[in-house]
Amino acid sequence: MQNESMRALELKLELKRLEIEASEKAQARQAQAQALELAERDKQRQFELRKLELQAASTRAFPVSAPRVPTPAFRVESAVKLIPEFDANYVETFLITFVKVLALISFLPALHQFMILWIAPVIT
Repeated sequence: MQNESMRALELKLELKRLEIEASEKAQARQAQAQALELAERDKQRQFELRKLELQAASTRAFPVSAPRVPTPAFRVESAVKLIPEFDANYVETFLITFVKVLALISFLPALHQFMILWIAPVIT
């Protein structure tokens, strides 16, 4: 009888140990599931934050601009017709006319300014 009671106690002890192990495993699974859920929430939050940053950057970086109006192409043939023939006796007149034609057709503003600076001492 004592053997049987010992055996019963051992079985109860083994049962209690198995219950504790099962409870610990369940808690570990639950903790792991919570950690995964938190990681997933963090990923989703990071994704939404990045999405908002990109949307904000796209609205700032690319303002809507007015459509470009194509400028007419420069045609040398039409500009050459406006310049008189070169005559060594009338260099001043030729250069003044040349500068006026450049200004008229708005061709190379830097060249225009250079020519004015270059011709001004000759004229005065």
